[in-house]
Amino acid sequence: MKETLYKKEPRSYLYRAESTSRRVSFRIQMSFFDDGNKYTIPFDIDFNETIINHNHKIPEVGLYPKHEKFVKLNKVLSGKYDQMAIKISDILKKNWSAKYSEETLPHVRSQGVEISFRCNLLEKNQRYIKHG
Repeated sequence: MKETLYKKEPRSYLYRAESTSRRVSFRIQMSFFDDGNKYTIPFDIDFNETIINHNHKIPEVGLYPKHEKFVKLNKVLSGKYDQMAIKISDILKKNWSAKYSEETLPHVRSQGVEISFRCNLLEKNQRYIKHG
């Protein structure tokens, strides 16, 4: 609004601007083997973004040139890679715990202390560790 001597008066300013949109879609799938078992972790990424650019300057109404850039794809993907790493880590921890922290382990007798120690680190909430 522009202020006059007597009252505020609304005014419109027309200017040309460029609006650009992009949509990024990925389907990432990772497979790995652990102890002979195959695990597959899929991730879908769907990212939409719109930017507006113009070179107009009208300080009286707070309009200044705007030069936006799209977010870099590595920033979009990096969070998904972190999520994949967490899921893989969870699967591996669960498998390790099932293999080495369970009661029926005939081969544990010689490695009992080490396995108990590792299970205790892995499962901090467990009060005792079962081993053979």
